[in-house]
Amino acid sequence: MHSFVKHSIFTLRKLGWVVFAIVMFFSLSLLLLRYWLLPDIERYRPNIAAAISQVAGQVISIERIDANWDGLHPYLRLHGVRVHDKHGNSVLILAELDGTLSWQSLLNGELLFRDIKIERPVLSIRRDMDKVIHIAGGTFDQEEADNGFFNWLLRQRQLLVNDAEVYWLDEPRAAPVLYLKKVDLRMHNKEGHHYFGLRLIPPTELANPVDIRGDLTGESVNTLSQWRGRLFAQLNHVDLAALQTWLSFPGDLEFDRGSGAFRAWMGIEGKSVAYWKADVNLHETYMRWAKDLPRLDLEHLRGRVGWKRNNDAIQPGDEWFAQQLSVAIENEVFTKPVNILWQRQRVEGAVPSENKLLVNDLDLGIVASLLSYLPMEDSLRNQVSELSPKGVIEHVQAYWQGNWTKPSSFNVEGSFHNLAIQAFDKLPAVSGISGSVKLTEVGGTLHLDSEKASMSFFEAFNEPLELDRLITQLNWKVLTDQDKILLEFNHISFANRYLSGTMRGHYHSGALEQPGTIDLAGELARAEVTYLNKYLAFLGDQEATQNWLNKALVAGKLEGTRFNIRGDLSESSSDLRNKLAFKLTTRMADTAVNLPEEWPNMTEIQADLSFQDNQLEMTISRAKLADIVMKDVRLQIADLYAPQPILHLTGGAEGATQNIIDLIKKSGLDRHAVDFSQPGKISGNGKLHLELAMPINLSGDEGKPMELKGRYQFINNEINLGYDLPALSKINGVLTFTQSTLAIKNVTAQLTGEPVTINSTVLPNGGMRIMAAGRANFDRLHSPKPDQPANTLQLWMQYMRGMTDWSAVLDINQEGTDLRVESSLVGVASSLPEPFVKAAAEKIPLSFEKKFIDSEHEVLRFRYGEVATAEIQRKQAENGHYYPVRGVMNFQAAPVELPKDAVTLVHGTIPVLEWDRWKALFDRHDEIAARSGQAGQGMKALLTDRINFNLNIGRLDFLGSRFNEFVLDANKHGGQWHTAVVCKEVIGHIVWNSLNKEAFARLKKLVKPEAIPVSDSVVKKKNQSTDWPIMDLYADEFYVGEKLLGKLVLVAHQQAEGWHIDQLQIAHADSSLLLQGVWQNRIAPFQMQAEVELRAKSIGKFLARLGYAGRIARGKGEAIGSLEWIGQPFSIDFPSLSGHLKLTARHGQFTKFKPGMSKLLGIFDLKSLPRRLTLDFYDVFSQGFGFDDISGDVRINRGVAVTDELQIAGSAAYLTVSGKIDLVEETQALLVKMFPSLGLATPVAGIASMIANQSLKDPFDRVLFSEYIITGKWDEPVMKKSQDSQENKEPQSESKRNEN
Repeated sequence: MHSFVKHSIFTLRKLGWVVFAIVMFFSLSLLLLRYWLLPDIERYRPNIAAAISQVAGQVISIERIDANWDGLHPYLRLHGVRVHDKHGNSVLILAELDGTLSWQSLLNGELLFRDIKIERPVLSIRRDMDKVIHIAGGTFDQEEADNGFFNWLLRQRQLLVNDAEVYWLDEPRAAPVLYLKKVDLRMHNKEGHHYFGLRLIPPTELANPVDIRGDLTGESVNTLSQWRGRLFAQLNHVDLAALQTWLSFPGDLEFDRGSGAFRAWMGIEGKSVAYWKADVNLHETYMRWAKDLPRLDLEHLRGRVGWKRNNDAIQPGDEWFAQQLSVAIENEVFTKPVNILWQRQRVEGAVPSENKLLVNDLDLGIVASLLSYLPMEDSLRNQVSELSPKGVIEHVQAYWQGNWTKPSSFNVEGSFHNLAIQAFDKLPAVSGISGSVKLTEVGGTLHLDSEKASMSFFEAFNEPLELDRLITQLNWKVLTDQDKILLEFNHISFANRYLSGTMRGHYHSGALEQPGTIDLAGELARAEVTYLNKYLAFLGDQEATQNWLNKALVAGKLEGTRFNIRGDLSESSSDLRNKLAFKLTTRMADTAVNLPEEWPNMTEIQADLSFQDNQLEMTISRAKLADIVMKDVRLQIADLYAPQPILHLTGGAEGATQNIIDLIKKSGLDRHAVDFSQPGKISGNGKLHLELAMPINLSGDEGKPMELKGRYQFINNEINLGYDLPALSKINGVLTFTQSTLAIKNVTAQLTGEPVTINSTVLPNGGMRIMAAGRANFDRLHSPKPDQPANTLQLWMQYMRGMTDWSAVLDINQEGTDLRVESSLVGVASSLPEPFVKAAAEKIPLSFEKKFIDSEHEVLRFRYGEVATAEIQRKQAENGHYYPVRGVMNFQAAPVELPKDAVTLVHGTIPVLEWDRWKALFDRHDEIAARSGQAGQGMKALLTDRINFNLNIGRLDFLGSRFNEFVLDANKHGGQWHTAVVCKEVIGHIVWNSLNKEAFARLKKLVKPEAIPVSDSVVKKKNQSTDWPIMDLYADEFYVGEKLLGKLVLVAHQQAEGWHIDQLQIAHADSSLLLQGVWQNRIAPFQMQAEVELRAKSIGKFLARLGYAGRIARGKGEAIGSLEWIGQPFSIDFPSLSGHLKLTARHGQFTKFKPGMSKLLGIFDLKSLPRRLTLDFYDVFSQGFGFDDISGDVRINRGVAVTDELQIAGSAAYLTVSGKIDLVEETQALLVKMFPSLGLATPVAGIASMIANQSLKDPFDRVLFSEYIITGKWDEPVMKKSQDSQENKEPQSESKRNEN
């Protein structure tokens, strides 16, 4: 123990001396460097350059060296460092190289730096035509290359390069020089292990700054094939089209445009790549994999892709993978990012390679879209294009050996969702298929659990089978020795909104292109016929022009359906029909069948249906044919596939008679059969028994005729004979028929509540005659509201009273129908306008006949005793209405033949014609007909546009006036009338244009006609807006009664605001009346506004001509003003009369006044004075009064005339009249002031009596002013002297004195 301690102390002492020696050596070296070598470092520059050259293996020259200290380490700054090749040429020039020396240089005997820093170097990198990279004169991966300087740099502990500029020249690509700026490099080196980070900035149009990092192991750049390690690179916002100028992409890949970002990792093992993986994010990229392929437009590409080599010595291989890969092509996007892994192992020898494929969430639609852009075999691309796969592979795991197109063995398991493919080879088209599958080369299992699935099995099926839910378990085996496939349908469950059911069975495929066999049984819990019949097409003949069976079942439900299909499957429908055995039984509920021959659908069928091979039988317990209820009907077709199948139907029916008649019409009756429904619509019910054998024509050729017989019983039916005719009601009886005949016997009915009997007989030409007779009660045809008839019949029947017999004959032929109605009218009274007034006991035979000419023409004949006859030929228009072609009407004249031209002749003699009443009835008829949609049944349906009138009318009521001994000769063509009139009231010619509403009249004589009495006139609607015509009227002589007023001129026209009277003038030698104005006839109440000017050269003659002689002698005068009233323009309405008149008269004399002045001449009768006031103021002047001037204004408001001061100046006195006159009530309230004249004309006796009266201080005061008040009726006026006249004199005198 003691010796050990002594030995330890000795060892420590020795170690202390060694440490002391090292410290002293280090200190001396440090002092030597600091105070001897470094201050004089420039002297050692060649030595330093030589030392570096020796280590680098290349000649290095240095222009200048600066030295300093970096802590305990010497720091050198080398200026003008040049690297020379073996030929002495400068290949690299470094303006400045900074380095901190490492003390390991002393131990290694080699100049080593702790770190080297190079600022702003310029570096040229070139790839020559031999694809050898040259950097600063050195060549990489060349064992004999002059790369000693770069190898020396790799031995330094740390290398920093800042702000370098690099020029890249790629001679094989003939690309322009790529300039990289701000290149920064940081590298750590330790014993051949190199960590580096490189950052550079490419041109801005190429990419954002690039970041590259590495972890490599290698000794020399001359032996890069021996290097190992990892690399990482990141590029952002890369322009791929620009990048391909300097970077080669795989194959013929080209980019037209695109940008993106990359982040990549790579493993290097010598010259080969051990693995690589990259995160890719491309967007709006246009690329082309080969020149002969279309351009691929990517919206985006995101995800990670990579490759890895398996270096297993026994089973080498590799794997490709894609993780979270998402692609968008023209807005087609993966529903989920896809994951794919493909591993392959290569086995030496004849053993085929093994493959494994794992796929998750693969959208087949996107893959199919991509294949057309990717380089691959055309055959494979075409197959995929024909399949057009869609859907998502949720998961698949596949193993196979050999080529995947023809593997020697395989095992696949997978699941899929919403899978869809088009029909290809023998594969049916499917869509919406979801489920899982397991398959090998010898068989497999398929499980389906699909929603919204669709499948097309055979070409014979017109439409695919669409299912809301499909659950299937299917197994198959490949019988390689028989070249067949055996399919077992263990369970198939299906449902949609139309049907649900189950199936089971099996299928054997045929060998050597032979058809397979099927044995399938199933049940349908429910089924809609409209859906099921789509898939029954293979039971019919597709080659026929009409597959009637496919169209027959149109609606309904099947319940408890069982079916079985067994036999050989073929691609043609005819083979299917012959080789397949089909059986179906079902219960039909609420089913509809589409019958042929345009028959209506048979609906609401409750029946049992049996269908086996070519036979169909249906027993119907209840059904409806249109609205006909059918019971206990049996329908049978013995041979569905016959060229012309026969449908046998027997049974009874109940329903609406009209529907049954329509059904009989559509049942293929012979053309000689009658059309019973033609007289009118029939309502009510009945019972039908029918036996029918109807061929079903499939080819369109004429085949066997249909056989039909039956009988129909009417039960209280009703026939609507037309809109304007009464209905034939309570029809009871039996009608029998076959396909060509119809018979009626003793059918009873009622018309207007009276009995009718109907029978029929057969006409010689094969037609049918229906005969009816009965009584008509016109009182039952009246409207409950006489002033509001519901139809045109009620309008006319309100003028008829009583009951009469009638008879009718209806002949129905193949060509058409004739009708004749007759009656004596005994018992019927008529109050129609003249000349059709009739007493009830009077017998006037009436007949109406409508006779068929051809398919477009008919003739109407009418006779009303000896009063009138008419014959009208009409033609049917496209809208079904008839319009007249020609006609003739006779009044108390012998009938004439129809004219050859398109004209209606109206001639004869009519004692009395109440045209206004007829016109009102015709207008009301047209109004009711238009409202009810029967616009073609008015006068336009009876009279042509061209009419010739030649009538002698004893009394004519026209336009509210009565004309006597009226002779009319007129021609109407369209809207133009040319009329010559001679009667007591009018003589002259009149032209009327109804289209333009323009009247032109040149008359020799016009007498204001007598107004029609109110009881005889037509009361028109009040405030009925109407446009008045354009008037141009001239009459040589215009009379009112027997008084000649003069020549009459009337010119007027209609404008938007009203009827403008441009000129209304009545001119005579002694007077003229001129009126202009507007009658506002558009908006009620209608108002007349007129400017009036009446001038008289001799007032006395003017009044005498009007029948007021002796009122005024001589005198001139005028009345000018404006008037307005509500009502017609030529009939003043005094209650609404308003306006003003200015009256003037000169140099005349009032004679003794007499009552009787009319309202029109009242202003000249001085309505302001009672008719008993003859101006005989006995205390002033005698009877009669001469005037020099009369002037004043009269205001009229609502029939009351007001004057403030009407002045009458004469030689005897001066009068003022003020007050009002009620023109409606014919009353007045006037104040008359009289001032005797003091001129020479003053009566002397009056003046003398006033002066002789000494009691008057002012003798003139009392006679200067007298007042009279006149009130009461015009014919009973009350006059009294005003009590206030005397009292008013003194204030007036005082006032006058004050004024003076």
